[in-house]
Amino acid sequence: MNLTDYVKQVSIEDFGKPFKHQAQWNTRLRSTGGRFFPKDGHLDFNPKVYQELGLEVFRKIVRHELCHYHLYFEGKGYQHKDLAFKQLLKRSMVSALFLPYQVPIKSQA
Repeated sequence: MNLTDYVKQVSIEDFGKPFKHQAQWNTRLRSTGGRFFPKDGHLDFNPKVYQELGLEVFRKIVRHELCHYHLYFEGKGYQHKDLAFKQLLKRSMVSALFLPYQVPIKSQA
Protein backbone atom coordinates (compact mmCIF):
# COMPACT_ATOMS: atom_id res chain seq x y z
CA MET A 1 0.00 0.00 0.00
CA ASN A 2 1.28 3.47 -0.84
CA LEU A 3 0.49 5.18 2.46
CA THR A 4 0.41 8.78 1.24
CA ASP A 5 -1.92 7.84 -1.63
CA TYR A 6 -4.20 6.00 0.79
CA VAL A 7 -4.37 9.00 3.15
CA LYS A 8 -5.12 11.26 0.16
CA GLN A 9 -7.95 8.94 -0.85
CA VAL A 10 -9.46 8.86 2.67
CA SER A 11 -9.16 12.64 2.92
CA ILE A 12 -11.11 13.19 -0.30
CA GLU A 13 -13.68 10.46 0.34
CA ASP A 14 -14.38 11.24 4.00
CA PHE A 15 -13.68 14.99 4.27
CA GLY A 16 -13.98 16.27 0.71
CA LYS A 17 -10.61 17.99 1.15
CA PRO A 18 -7.14 17.22 -0.19
CA PHE A 19 -4.24 15.95 1.88
CA LYS A 20 -1.24 17.86 0.52
CA HIS A 21 1.62 16.50 2.63
CA GLN A 22 3.33 13.16 3.24
CA ALA A 23 2.27 10.17 5.30
CA GLN A 24 4.84 7.65 6.50
CA TRP A 25 5.12 4.51 8.56
CA ASN A 26 6.92 4.92 11.87
CA THR A 27 7.91 1.69 13.62
CA ARG A 28 8.99 3.65 16.71
CA LEU A 29 5.37 4.45 17.58
CA ARG A 30 4.39 2.13 20.42
CA SER A 31 1.45 3.60 22.32
CA THR A 32 -0.39 5.38 19.51
CA GLY A 33 -1.74 4.60 16.07
CA GLY A 34 -0.70 7.86 14.46
CA ARG A 35 0.68 11.37 14.92
CA PHE A 36 0.20 14.72 13.21
CA PHE A 37 3.16 17.11 12.96
CA PRO A 38 1.99 20.72 12.59
CA LYS A 39 5.52 21.95 11.92
CA ASP A 40 5.61 20.39 8.45
CA GLY A 41 2.14 18.85 8.07
CA HIS A 42 3.19 15.22 7.74
CA LEU A 43 1.48 12.26 9.40
CA ASP A 44 3.16 9.22 10.97
CA PHE A 45 1.36 5.91 11.40
CA ASN A 46 2.12 2.79 13.40
CA PRO A 47 2.40 -0.11 10.91
CA LYS A 48 1.52 -2.66 13.63
CA VAL A 49 -2.01 -1.24 13.87
CA TYR A 50 -2.59 -1.91 10.18
CA GLN A 51 -0.89 -5.31 10.27
CA GLU A 52 -2.58 -6.60 13.43
CA LEU A 53 -5.99 -4.86 13.44
CA GLY A 54 -6.68 -4.47 9.74
CA LEU A 55 -7.81 -1.80 7.33
CA GLU A 56 -11.11 -0.93 9.03
CA VAL A 57 -9.44 0.07 12.31
CA PHE A 58 -6.54 1.69 10.48
CA ARG A 59 -8.92 3.87 8.44
CA LYS A 60 -10.43 5.19 11.69
CA ILE A 61 -6.95 6.19 12.85
CA VAL A 62 -6.31 7.91 9.52
CA ARG A 63 -9.60 9.82 9.96
CA HIS A 64 -8.56 10.84 13.48
CA GLU A 65 -5.23 12.22 12.28
CA LEU A 66 -6.91 13.95 9.33
CA CYS A 67 -9.20 15.75 11.79
CA HIS A 68 -6.07 17.25 13.40
CA TYR A 69 -4.60 17.99 9.98
CA HIS A 70 -7.59 19.74 8.38
CA LEU A 71 -8.49 21.77 11.46
CA TYR A 72 -4.92 22.96 11.88
CA PHE A 73 -4.71 24.22 8.30
CA GLU A 74 -8.12 25.87 8.65
CA GLY A 75 -6.84 27.78 11.67
CA LYS A 76 -9.27 26.04 14.04
CA GLY A 77 -8.71 24.19 17.30
CA TYR A 78 -6.99 20.95 16.32
CA GLN A 79 -5.95 19.54 19.71
CA HIS A 80 -7.86 16.85 21.62
CA LYS A 81 -9.09 19.44 24.13
CA ASP A 82 -10.63 21.70 21.46
CA LEU A 83 -14.36 21.65 20.75
CA ALA A 84 -13.83 21.92 16.98
CA PHE A 85 -11.70 18.76 17.09
CA LYS A 86 -14.21 16.84 19.19
CA GLN A 87 -17.08 17.81 16.90
CA LEU A 88 -15.29 16.94 13.65
CA LEU A 89 -14.03 13.65 15.05
CA LYS A 90 -17.52 12.70 16.17
CA ARG A 91 -19.00 13.56 12.76
CA SER A 92 -16.28 11.67 10.92
CA MET A 93 -16.75 8.51 12.99
CA VAL A 94 -20.56 8.62 13.03
CA SER A 95 -20.81 9.05 9.27
CA ALA A 96 -18.45 6.12 8.78
CA LEU A 97 -20.54 3.86 11.01
CA PHE A 98 -24.02 4.59 9.75
CA LEU A 99 -23.84 5.55 6.09
CA PRO A 100 -23.75 2.86 3.40
CA TYR A 101 -21.33 5.00 1.40
CA GLN A 102 -18.88 7.76 2.22
CA VAL A 103 -20.13 11.34 2.29
CA PRO A 104 -17.55 14.11 2.70
CA ILE A 105 -17.51 15.61 6.20
CA LYS A 106 -17.96 19.38 6.14
CA SER A 107 -16.33 21.23 9.02
CA GLN A 108 -18.51 23.98 10.44
CA ALA A 109 -17.31 27.57 10.17
